Amino acid sequence: VRFSGNGGTGNSSLPIYPGNIDNIVKIVSASHNAMALKADGTVWAWGYNAYGQLGNGQQYSRDADGEYRLEMTPQKIAENVLHVDFGGYFVIFLTKNGELYGIGANLNGVMGVDASEDYMENPAVTVVTEPVCLMQDVTYARAGRRGIVALKNDGSVWWWGEITTTSAKNIEDTKGVSYTEPEKMLDDAIYVTCGDFCIAAIKEDGTLWTWGNNTFGSCGYDSGDEDFIEEPVLVLEDVKMVWMDEVRFDTLEKRLSYGISSYTCDYAYVTFVEKNDGSLLACGYEVEGEGSKSWTYMLYGDILRTSDQ
Repeated sequence: VRFSGNGGTGNSSLPIYPGNIDNIVKIVSASHNAMALKADGTVWAWGYNAYGQLGNGQQYSRDADGEYRLEMTPQKIAENVLHVDFGGYFVIFLTKNGELYGIGANLNGVMGVDASEDYMENPAVTVVTEPVCLMQDVTYARAGRRGIVALKNDGSVWWWGEITTTSAKNIEDTKGVSYTEPEKMLDDAIYVTCGDFCIAAIKEDGTLWTWGNNTFGSCGYDSGDEDFIEEPVLVLEDVKMVWMDEVRFDTLEKRLSYGISSYTCDYAYVTFVEKNDGSLLACGYEVEGEGSKSWTYMLYGDILRTSDQ
């Protein structure tokens, strides 16, 4: 069983495991929901349903005490599934015939329907409570906090949703990246992934390309005074694997060989890359090492966790 999470929530948001699902091959969690993929290809969900993530056609509201209703009976929402992932407010899953489905908050049209103008302040305003097909001929896909990146069978990379924040190095020139429909970003790719604010793709030739919010240097590219990289940029060659906001290894021994002893390998605003020679590189927030370049600036806006940071 592998636990994972996006949307800045991580495993701390995983509701209590109900204990009545067997043959699980993967569990993902975010926003106080959990979803289990079983070996038979079925997907089961439980937890809060404020954004319709349970896929049962309903959206649970708050009770008299202001708390959302918690559903601890796992809901079967799909069959014939290969892969599942959680965004900050929505769910995606990929079927064996290459269809990518979504459930949950529509945000900037990320679920394929027109979004309410109020979704930035309240993601629960426009939601999709039953699975909808977002794209076909998909090989792999990942969900960020407010967007989706998909790799199609022909090697093309598509991204839609938004990466926006009022924070900036230059408070007078705050920008973002936003597409209400899938936008083709690259060709000839073999892998894609994303974090809360950045996206990455590896091409057939082993080159790594990134785009998104580069405020902390998470894209591995010097964008100067610009917070956002709107088009993919080439950042590295001879790449084997890339992780954003986390790093994973297939064995405990391999992880320890890199000096990473913690079982919690979540690092906000950090991108990790393994090269074909086995070397591990990183860039982003508070990353130090040989060849590192750092800078200091004032941050503004909602990227800050508390008012005194």
